[in-house]
Amino acid sequence: MAPKPQEVSSDGTKCTENSGNRVVISGMAGLYPDSHNVKELRDILYNKVNPLSTKNARWEYNHPEVAQHTGKVPELQYFDAQFFKVHYRLGNAMDSMSRKLLEQTFDAIYDAGICPDQLSGTKVGVYVGTCYSETEKACFYVANSRTGFGIAGCSKAMFANRISYWLNAKGPSMSVDQACCSSTVALDLAYQAIMHGEVDSAIVGGAGLCLHPQSSVHYGRIMPVSKDGKMKSFDMDACGCVRSEAINVLFLQKAKDAMRIYAEVVHVKCEFGGLLEGENGPKYGFYREPNDIALFFKKFYKEANVRPQAVEYVEAVGSATPEADKAELEAIGKVFCENRDDPLFVGSVMSNIGYGEAASGVSAITKVLLGYENGKLAANLNCDNPRTDVDALRREKIRIVTEHQSFGGGYTAINGLSVTGINAHVLLRGNNKPKDLNRYKTNIPHLVTISGRQQSAVEKILEELKSHPIDPEELALLHNIHQSNISGHLGRGFIVLDTNEKNETVSLSQKANFFDDGARPLWFVYSGMGSQWAGMGTQLMRIPVFASAIERCRKVLEPKGVDIIHIITSPDKKIFNNILHSFVGIAAIQIGLTDVLTALGIVPDKIIGHSVGELGCAYADGCLTAEEMILSAYSRGLVSVQTPFIRGSMAAVGIGYQQVYKLCPPEIEVACHNSSESCTISGPADIMNEFVESLTAKGIFAKEVPCSNIAYHSRYIADAGPGLLRYLREVIKTPRLRTERWVSTSIPEERWDENLAKYSSAEYHTNNLLNPVLFEETSHHIPKNAVLVEVAPHGLLQAILKRSLPNCTNIPLTRRGHADNVVHLLEAIGNLFMEGYNPKVQALYPKVEFPVSSGTPMLGHLVEWAHTEKWILPLYVSAHRIMAASCKFVLSIHDDEHSYLRGHVINGTNFYPFSAALVAVWDTLTMSTGQAKRCQSVQFHDIKFLVQPLLHKRRQLRLNVALHRGTGKFEVTNESITVATGSIQIVDHSDSNRLFKIPVEHKGPLTLKAEDIYKLLYIRDYQYRDDFQSINAANESFTEANLSWNNNWVTLIDGLLQLNALRVANTSVSHLDYIRKLNINIDEHRFDKGIWGGKYYVPSSVNTHLSNKGQCAVLKSLKIGNIESLKWFEAPRTLESGINVQVHYAGINDLDVKRAFGIIPFAKNTKESFFGMDFSGVTQSGTKVMGLIKGGSVSSQIKANPNLLWPVPEHWTLEDAATVPLAYCMAFYALAMNERFFPGIKVLIHGGTGALGQAAISICLAYNCEVFTTVSDRNKKHFIKKLFPQLKEENIGNSRDITFGDIILSNTNGRGCEIVLGGFKGELKNVGLKCCASSGIVIDTSLISNREDYNFGMYWLTKDRSFKIINLSSIFEHGKEERIKRLQLLLTEGIARGYVRPLTRVVYTPQEVSRAFNLVATSRHRGRVLIDMQKDIYIEKAGSWKNAGVNVELQEIQNIWNKNNIPNIVEDGKNNNIEGIYAIITNDSKFDNIIEFLEDLDAKINNSCPQLRYFAIINDDDVIGEHITLLRQKHRKPATLIRLPALKKNDHKDGEYQITLQSTIDAVEEALLSQEAVSKVEFVPPDNKSLIDVIAKWTGVNIPVGVDENLTLSKLGMDLTKAQAVQASLRNEYNIFYREDEIANLTIQRIRELEEIMKEPEFKDTKDLDTFYSYVDPDELFATTEMAFLSTLNNNASMRDDEFDSSQKFLCIIPGVEGHFKRFSDICERLKLSALVLQPGLASAQNETLQDIALRFAKTLLTRTELKDNFLLLGYESGVIIALEVAAILEENGLTGVVYCIGGAPKYIQMLFASKLQEFKDETSLQVAVGRHLVKLMLGQCNASLDEAIEKASTWNEKIDACVRFLRGRVDHSAQYARELIKTGYSRILQVRKYSSKPQKLRSLLVLMKPSDMSSMFPSNDYKSSLQDYSLQPIVEYELEAPLAYASQDLRCAGIINRHLDEDILEAFEQKSLCDTYLLNADTFMTTV
Repeated sequence: MAPKPQEVSSDGTKCTENSGNRVVISGMAGLYPDSHNVKELRDILYNKVNPLSTKNARWEYNHPEVAQHTGKVPELQYFDAQFFKVHYRLGNAMDSMSRKLLEQTFDAIYDAGICPDQLSGTKVGVYVGTCYSETEKACFYVANSRTGFGIAGCSKAMFANRISYWLNAKGPSMSVDQACCSSTVALDLAYQAIMHGEVDSAIVGGAGLCLHPQSSVHYGRIMPVSKDGKMKSFDMDACGCVRSEAINVLFLQKAKDAMRIYAEVVHVKCEFGGLLEGENGPKYGFYREPNDIALFFKKFYKEANVRPQAVEYVEAVGSATPEADKAELEAIGKVFCENRDDPLFVGSVMSNIGYGEAASGVSAITKVLLGYENGKLAANLNCDNPRTDVDALRREKIRIVTEHQSFGGGYTAINGLSVTGINAHVLLRGNNKPKDLNRYKTNIPHLVTISGRQQSAVEKILEELKSHPIDPEELALLHNIHQSNISGHLGRGFIVLDTNEKNETVSLSQKANFFDDGARPLWFVYSGMGSQWAGMGTQLMRIPVFASAIERCRKVLEPKGVDIIHIITSPDKKIFNNILHSFVGIAAIQIGLTDVLTALGIVPDKIIGHSVGELGCAYADGCLTAEEMILSAYSRGLVSVQTPFIRGSMAAVGIGYQQVYKLCPPEIEVACHNSSESCTISGPADIMNEFVESLTAKGIFAKEVPCSNIAYHSRYIADAGPGLLRYLREVIKTPRLRTERWVSTSIPEERWDENLAKYSSAEYHTNNLLNPVLFEETSHHIPKNAVLVEVAPHGLLQAILKRSLPNCTNIPLTRRGHADNVVHLLEAIGNLFMEGYNPKVQALYPKVEFPVSSGTPMLGHLVEWAHTEKWILPLYVSAHRIMAASCKFVLSIHDDEHSYLRGHVINGTNFYPFSAALVAVWDTLTMSTGQAKRCQSVQFHDIKFLVQPLLHKRRQLRLNVALHRGTGKFEVTNESITVATGSIQIVDHSDSNRLFKIPVEHKGPLTLKAEDIYKLLYIRDYQYRDDFQSINAANESFTEANLSWNNNWVTLIDGLLQLNALRVANTSVSHLDYIRKLNINIDEHRFDKGIWGGKYYVPSSVNTHLSNKGQCAVLKSLKIGNIESLKWFEAPRTLESGINVQVHYAGINDLDVKRAFGIIPFAKNTKESFFGMDFSGVTQSGTKVMGLIKGGSVSSQIKANPNLLWPVPEHWTLEDAATVPLAYCMAFYALAMNERFFPGIKVLIHGGTGALGQAAISICLAYNCEVFTTVSDRNKKHFIKKLFPQLKEENIGNSRDITFGDIILSNTNGRGCEIVLGGFKGELKNVGLKCCASSGIVIDTSLISNREDYNFGMYWLTKDRSFKIINLSSIFEHGKEERIKRLQLLLTEGIARGYVRPLTRVVYTPQEVSRAFNLVATSRHRGRVLIDMQKDIYIEKAGSWKNAGVNVELQEIQNIWNKNNIPNIVEDGKNNNIEGIYAIITNDSKFDNIIEFLEDLDAKINNSCPQLRYFAIINDDDVIGEHITLLRQKHRKPATLIRLPALKKNDHKDGEYQITLQSTIDAVEEALLSQEAVSKVEFVPPDNKSLIDVIAKWTGVNIPVGVDENLTLSKLGMDLTKAQAVQASLRNEYNIFYREDEIANLTIQRIRELEEIMKEPEFKDTKDLDTFYSYVDPDELFATTEMAFLSTLNNNASMRDDEFDSSQKFLCIIPGVEGHFKRFSDICERLKLSALVLQPGLASAQNETLQDIALRFAKTLLTRTELKDNFLLLGYESGVIIALEVAAILEENGLTGVVYCIGGAPKYIQMLFASKLQEFKDETSLQVAVGRHLVKLMLGQCNASLDEAIEKASTWNEKIDACVRFLRGRVDHSAQYARELIKTGYSRILQVRKYSSKPQKLRSLLVLMKPSDMSSMFPSNDYKSSLQDYSLQPIVEYELEAPLAYASQDLRCAGIINRHLDEDILEAFEQKSLCDTYLLNADTFMTTV
């Protein structure tokens, strides 16, 4: 039930009955656009400032629907969390509105003159109106979801609940969401609660922020939004609202409780008024039917009992929506202007500060309240042309306030409307209380005490108070606020204000400082005699409280004949010669000051008095009344006058009692124990005088003090005791118990339990006079941090207190001689406030009547918060994208800028060059620093080259570069396959960064020209051409060269790599492996000369397969990486020295296997690819020997160094002997030649069953060492135990995991082993290092052979430990003879002693070498693997004549086929014993001459060259020479005809197969040795075996059909020891590189992906619907969104819809009938501008024509994008038709552009559809086909049941239903989506068929991309001319390789599009950083700053 509004009389005036319970607004605060507070809002309103602007934008987002002008509240990111007791994690999770509402609530309460702490525990309701929160998406759902504070921070309920919690309020607390009327509804709830008595006061708030631009888009789609920042409410040119921000609060109270009243809330009403129905449902917005609004108004004013005509002003909505403004004004006119005489003023705060959403209601009310305060209504802005279409406006019944308007301050109305249908109305009435500054005049300055969050907050208020005339009512509000402590205020200050003669406000005193909010004890100190001075009360009498106290004293003393007022105000200095005047004067002042302190509410914790000051203590303690105290003082004075005393004296002495009493003569007593450094002595005057002089002579301070010649507090006044006791008993008739507060200084502490001490009695005060003052002793009770207030006419004890209590704060209330002791007293009160006490300062001034008058300054703006820390502010995300140091390069040889890469051909394959990868790294580095590509000099380090990616014609290359910013390390990958790694850094151009400054030795002129150089490279299978032929000239040693600079760093760097390839002694392709350093200086366009560090391995060519027995054979690898290519070749002649040995057995070792697999290269200067080091055999003398050579022992004959030969013991076989040399020499080299090897030590030998392990164990056991070892399985453990029974079983661990470390450390008590030997890898290496004892050594035998990238920590070298890598091959280096001899001796000794003995072995025949190598590779052998060289060896012919000892000479002969040259040839044959003649016939030879030449040559050589072994004719598949060859063979003469295909040339065409030169030589050699007369060389296609099968064979795993694609090789049972071999094979065979540890984790799916990557995509011909429909998107929302954004080079991450920047230029793609973006992903990846796809959607497809779609798309582009001068459209298939229509519409709007057409002219598109769909004879068959096809795309299959269901259906809709039923439960799509998809699929085909339009000539350029199938289907001339009908410009035509269905995958398309982009687009692309970017919170549209 709504509360009953206040009764109002018929004339509209309020009845006064029960007026104290009226609901009033007493405080207001708020943040508004560009306004920190309401005061700044007032300035904006009354200065007509428009705060709606683009400055300090919340976002950077160019979208046509987003208005950039908004109103923004300032400092939103700041919050005083500590004050509101919000901890850090909660503060960061809180909605920024919630944070600011807390601060504004305080400000509003402060503005009301209320201390917030006063509201604690009271019935305060909190009602907050909010709409939606943009913050909760970031703070709750994403950013802080892990903190657990998302709900507490962002729940809207907490907006209110947090305020209630902070206030400790006990009323209702709720947040209200009623859209734009939220804060008004909150006011309604608060009003009702107060009227019903539920609460006594209420907080009403509203908040709305604009943090996200998308909100503007949403608002713009339900109502107009102004784009220029002007909100033209009620103007004829109104163009919509401007979004704005506000966070505001009102404080509501009952009138009787209010300190101020801005206005009375008469009535509030809110109700849902409904929404108008539009075409597509409810129509949201501000529009209402005028009659409906009028009816609502009438009900409101009837309930309020107020006539509408009594309202002077209506604050209307004024949404600046033309129809809504008109309707609102018409409704106002109908209700308020009927029978109205004066015009009704109407305005809208929205015109001033914009549309504040949920806060709009409070904003409007605040504007009205400011009008009440100022007496004028603020004018509307931007209403230059008020509406004329409203009757009340025309008749001037309504007047729009366009200038500030005075008004009566009576009733005002605030109208509210929400876009969701809420109507709200508020009626206010002003509180007109005129201000009279003379009403509260005072004779004393104004003291104001202020607290704040920090010192600056206090100073701000103090400065504000000085800046305007003193307003007692304003000060009264501040007094009321600060009379209580405000928790969290750490700054305090005060100011004493007065007005000077110029009527200016001046500060007499002020202070501000930090306040620690600590509780300090307060002590009142009442001093005694000596504090009096003439005129001491004169100024204090201006204080009413003080004057009142003195008046009470006057009344008591006047009958005694004492004029106390005269005593304290007289300037006569002699007035205190009368000791009685001193006593009563001091007492009166102390009474007055005590009353002032009491009135201020200053209550002491303790009280202490000095001498007569204890009377003041008694008064302050309540033991004496003022009258009793003044009479007690009078009695003390009277007895002093009446009693005859000796002439006495008193003196102050500068030492304490403990010192002075020892010096005093017996006549003198210590009267006052002041402190340890001060006392007062008393005695006879003459003796005192002498004693003072003696003390002074001793340097001790001593000075007599006035005492009226009475020696107080000594035995000399004992006679006064009875009289004083009698007088005091008359005054103090009833002794009162002293409280604990009062500590006695007249009775020793040990007697405080006596009755004398417990009561304030006549006896107590008589005792005080007669006995010493024990102030020093009692003051020990004063705490060190106490605040001491001296209550006396003068701060007599200040010096004593400061010295004795240095840490205490001393505040004297008065000071002798001060110009104005009132100011001094006010300062003292202010200082008390500074110390943490809260005086009620208002007690000193005339009482102010509340509520204060109108016009009393606002206070909320005075509050300053501790905004020292920025808090999370969720803002729009794209403004805060982070640039990564990584980049994705997508390229193709069809790109104009990358077409030069076609020239990088090696071995017939087009590779992406390593040099280009380095340049990509360089570009990534410079772009990641925000600079242009290649603009800085760089230095590369430790570059490892792995594989060069293939460049396909139909597949794009996707290269990813990743950099580590800190270290500069980089990795280049292609489809996750590593291409290269290394480090890069930016360097300056100084000499210090120049590399290799070694003087270059010139080695001859540059005699080799480009032609020569590239012939040499061609011979080695490098078919470089075009730009990659960059070496112009070089010397013969290839140490110097001249390279061409074509403004291309790739070809320049590649030229250097080519130069180094030429320097490698090899006849085939060399694989670049490593570059140590590479420096690029961009200024010099060259590289530093000097030494290039590089390692290369050279794969051999495929050789012949000829079997011969009995020749000297050597094992070589035909193809590095392929174990099956290991073959036996005839050994070349050698001139090396040494002993000839016929090898019987040769060993295969781990290094051999790694070299064969290509894991490591062959050692420098090693004999080609020869294998083996150890052997056994027989010398020429028949001696059985065993030994080592550097390499090549796997040969039938070798030459050996005698120092590395050992005779074979008689009891050993040669097979036994072959197992010994390598293993034991390695073991001795590691152990016995190590200075740390001693008998008895502990040794760990990793891999004990291996050959090295067995040898090392045998040696160590012979030296009595304790041996620990590891093996890989249980069988090997049994084997090693059987082999070495001495081994302890507990000392044998597992070599495959880390458990062996625990075994060793446990068995050695944590000490470890002195020597650790083995080939550890990875984590096992760390465990091995851990097992090394102090002063021990780790000997690694595998680091070099494994080429492991191991990060060795320096910790392992602590404790005097060592780490050593051994390489036995190093003994063969020059200068190592002594080591060789030492090894020979050790091995000989070991044989003699029996611990060097044969090892276990496995023996293979020469034909089983592949098996032998595989066994070693898997580490499954025990001991050695040997090759039995005595078995038959099938050798193959050596592939190099020169290496085989053949002498090669070159002669130049002109006209070679002239038969006259034959005699010379025959003569040469005789003289040089020529064994072979080869006639090579080329295409340019004259055939007639050749035949004649060959016949003549044949006849003449028969007799002249009997030694001739070979006669060969070589041609390219011609019949020339066949007759001669067959004839010679018939006569048993050597003859061979060899037919070869064309050799590979540098200018060969793509796709044409040509044989390489090296393969040609091999084929010729094989043909010559084949004994066949005619041999034909043919290309054998590569094995089409799948990569899955090949890897299965390599790894030895079985991969069954249908296996889970996610299974890894390791899960399928791969032997991990084969990983290295697989790694090498993948690299060598397939150009794929993975790390060894990644091999086992390859999944079946990944392997299939790799196989797919290696293949060229196929463009298959399509038929019927396959041409048009290929994909159905499972994401229904994505499939139907109108605008989809695709990844391009310009935005390499897929752009989100909210990141669309409409100011960018972009390509707009219009799809075909498929209507989806998916097809265009590939085409867009290489575009140099952004791209979007306009998707036609599904909903309206059935009813639209292609022209309708074009019109819709054109409207979208014009409204949602910033198309300026030109456009770029791409139409695909039927999208070409739409694109041409769109272009025509855009041209009508003044634009031109480019239209790319993939397909052809509209008529040919229609013809294509007809051709592809011709098999469907009628519409029914087409419908069935469409249904089946789309079902198949969604499901992946169809079946007979579907066909049967479709056939049964008679109509199209029934067929669709059948398809949908079939899909139900089988797919995730909704039935509606599936239905619309099928229906639309058919409708779009009909759209194309029905299209008819006359061609319209466009100004734009048309670019035709003609698919291959359309080229073959339609005639070329008419095809192009048909499209020409649509353009005034010539058509640009391109032929595509792909048919229409695959045209978007044709890589030419992207290159063509880029080619026709404007220069400004291309230039912008070149300058743009292409580095990847990422969002810290990528799954939200908000980010935080």
